[in-house]
Amino acid sequence: MGIVNFSIPKDLVLKILDFKEIDNFIETGTYKGATSFWAAQHFKKVYTIEINEEISKETASKVDCPKNIEFLIGNSKDVLPELVDNKLSGTCFFWLDGHWCMGAGGKEEECPLIDELEAIKLIQNAIIFIDDARCFLGPLPPPHDSSHWPRIDQIFIKISQLFPDHRFTIQDDVIMVIPLEYMAVLDEDWKSKFQVRFSTKKKLSFLGRITKKIKSL
Repeated sequence: MGIVNFSIPKDLVLKILDFKEIDNFIETGTYKGATSFWAAQHFKKVYTIEINEEISKETASKVDCPKNIEFLIGNSKDVLPELVDNKLSGTCFFWLDGHWCMGAGGKEEECPLIDELEAIKLIQNAIIFIDDARCFLGPLPPPHDSSHWPRIDQIFIKISQLFPDHRFTIQDDVIMVIPLEYMAVLDEDWKSKFQVRFSTKKKLSFLGRITKKIKSL
């Protein structure tokens, strides 16, 4: 899969934005706001959804919180349909990172990803990035409940059904669902980083990064 990122692949997102401006950035899983605060610098409007009310309010109250972020509280499978129906207009980039990890809310339903995708299907030409691809490749260790998590084949089948005009792949621990018009950007980025991703000289540090990220779950 290449490099394991600890956040959204920012350089690729910026290349996509250089190719074509996108109006809205929608995130599931606010946590401490690192991704939404960054996105607010590059998108007109940012919506971030967090199931844990305390975490959402704490992040929204930070003195450096950008003004163009709207904080939404609730389960993403419930909040996303309302957002799509009532607020979103223009082009959209979705960063789906609302699955449960220790220290955050949502243990009762660890991964509402399929419901999130169902909600997004009404958005034309949406770009969708799904974090933590490795978590869908097989059963997760405790304290996770693997029955809450779809497997990668189930995700790909659902994507094919909901977004028949998109391409999808896995890069750097992120599942990417891309409209055809953006594929040239994605392909060029892949080629330019191929040696960095798969160089044997990077093997030890690559494994170390995987271990570190798994421990953070």
